[in-house]
Amino acid sequence: GWSRGRHAEMKDSERAQLMQLLVDAPSYDAWRAAARQLDELNGFGEWREKSTEYFDAKLARLRLDTLKSLHDSDDVLNLMHHIRADLHRGIGGIWNPRMHVYHTGSKRLVEEYMEHVDQMLQYILQHPRVPTKEKYTFFMDLGVTYS
Repeated sequence: GWSRGRHAEMKDSERAQLMQLLVDAPSYDAWRAAARQLDELNGFGEWREKSTEYFDAKLARLRLDTLKSLHDSDDVLNLMHHIRADLHRGIGGIWNPRMHVYHTGSKRLVEEYMEHVDQMLQYILQHPRVPTKEKYTFFMDLGVTYS
């Protein structure tokens, strides 16, 4: 029969094989496939859905809703201000290293927040009412903070 020890040994062997695949991957796609398998083996799916003491989900949701509202109302200057402040402060603990322990993602809300911020940065970059010099300063400020 299967014992817990035997099952753990198989998991350890599979984990070691996947870690080696990360090192030897011939392409990003191959690396990503191995990383996803490794993350699932290590419990990523369950972890990303649970709350944690390292992350304030309510605050992150509130800030994301504020950014969406500013974006939806085309309040680009306030949107720039809030993005700069949020990213500088790392609202809700999204920059905590314990929120980024897996290869292929983080908490679902952190990923949603970052995807929306990425879209909003593109929106700001292309916005006709924001002068080029102001865009340059904004993105340079973000670059200095996150380079």
